[in-house]
Amino acid sequence: MLNPIRVISLDRTPERFTMFQKFNFHLPIQRVSACEGGEIKKEEYIESGIFSGDLEYSVGAMGIAVSHIRLWQEAVSENSVRHVAEDDAIIRNDFYQIFAEADVAIKGWDIFLWGYNDDWPVGLSSYFKAVVSLEGKAHSQDFISGNYSSFQLEERKPSFLPLASAAGIGLYSVSPQGAQKLLDKCLPLANHKAKYAKDTSVSWSNTGLDVEMSRHYEDMNAYLSFPPMALMINDMENSTIRGSNIFK
Repeated sequence: MLNPIRVISLDRTPERFTMFQKFNFHLPIQRVSACEGGEIKKEEYIESGIFSGDLEYSVGAMGIAVSHIRLWQEAVSENSVRHVAEDDAIIRNDFYQIFAEADVAIKGWDIFLWGYNDDWPVGLSSYFKAVVSLEGKAHSQDFISGNYSSFQLEERKPSFLPLASAAGIGLYSVSPQGAQKLLDKCLPLANHKAKYAKDTSVSWSNTGLDVEMSRHYEDMNAYLSFPPMALMINDMENSTIRGSNIFK
């Protein structure tokens, strides 16, 4: 039996999961109730070592961080890979076939990032610890909604590129050892700035878990799927997580 994709979705927005099911009916999925950020007692998470005392994430960003962290902990405790999706992802039909090929081809992988924000530069690890950046073309929600079926039927094999930096965690696979590394490296969550891929001398403000994860990709066996295996509608107006990233 296939290991289902865990889909993080808030109980109070069932329409988002319903839409996910519509777009991805061909895949085995398991809904995971997202942590409601507004109900978080921050002091408890500080005491447990999840948050630093000076963490400045919004309540939504705290909630989504806790939701992902719980799945990392589960991957470690059950010694099992976790495929994790947010509820605005549209995923290719052949995801499991591509994952199985990558799992065999790349020994000791920690994380595969299958879907990422196309309105933000991606950083790839090059020689001599250099980072080279890729820039995509941001697709509108209407474009993706109107063309998702042809995307899902795409059969071109993606390449797996050594990952240094990316925004968004719409779909990723994490191994048990990768999950442990993320727990060790990311916690307690603080506001340590990341490097901006287009110019690594520029700081990228750490306003959410995807930025925190991006800080550590270079030090992990992390890979990016290119082209992506998942597209995100990424509708900021209706986002239940957080607003856009900024520089400081």
